[in-house]
Amino acid sequence: MVDCMQLLSTLVLFIGNIFSSTKNVCRNGVDIYTNMKKAAEVQFGNDVYKMTAETRGYCLIVDNLKFQHKEVKNRSGTRVDAKRLEGIFTKLKFKVIVKEDLTGDEMHQFFYDISGKSELAQHDCLVTIILSHGKEGGIICGTDFEITENGFIRDIDVIDKFNHDNCRDLIGKPKLFFLSCCRGDKYDEYKTDSDRESDDRLSDIFVGYGTNAGIRNKCFQNILLSSNIAFLYIS
Repeated sequence: MVDCMQLLSTLVLFIGNIFSSTKNVCRNGVDIYTNMKKAAEVQFGNDVYKMTAETRGYCLIVDNLKFQHKEVKNRSGTRVDAKRLEGIFTKLKFKVIVKEDLTGDEMHQFFYDISGKSELAQHDCLVTIILSHGKEGGIICGTDFEITENGFIRDIDVIDKFNHDNCRDLIGKPKLFFLSCCRGDKYDEYKTDSDRESDDRLSDIFVGYGTNAGIRNKCFQNILLSSNIAFLYIS
């Protein structure tokens, strides 16, 4: 959806500034808000998602700071990021739900519970943001990572909880996932993940990763599209 991608691109710039300095947010905030307003003024049609609900949708933020295993470092500064994100999406008319320091099982349960909520039928969009450690293979660490066998959730498990089979109230509505987690232990290597098979159950989904597979979070990279899913790599 071309017009929707204009809005998503603007949102990407916004989130990039959120994770940068406060000075940059203030300096660039006016232009970003202006672009968002222009994107919101487009006429609805077959190529544009409806975004008129009084509550646009849920914005789910999982913010993992403290980890139980002594070898897994705490993520200093993450509360500031989460607070900024909460403020931004509140202004964008989302109902923001922030969960701090969830175990692997708690993350599974949280997303499962949300996917079954009746309010989703009245919503136009879903945003999910996870701030945590991560490992190769799509692993997103819970606070009990390396302590219990179930101390993580995989990226695809998060996404699948809102696919067409598991969350019918969001069919045809944009579902945005921003996963700020490492995906491995390597640095300074660039690879792409553009060869994705089409899956109708996963249409209307936009996934933003902190980095490429196998790489630690580092910097902005690029947008990659498949027929049904948009994949964005940012930090």
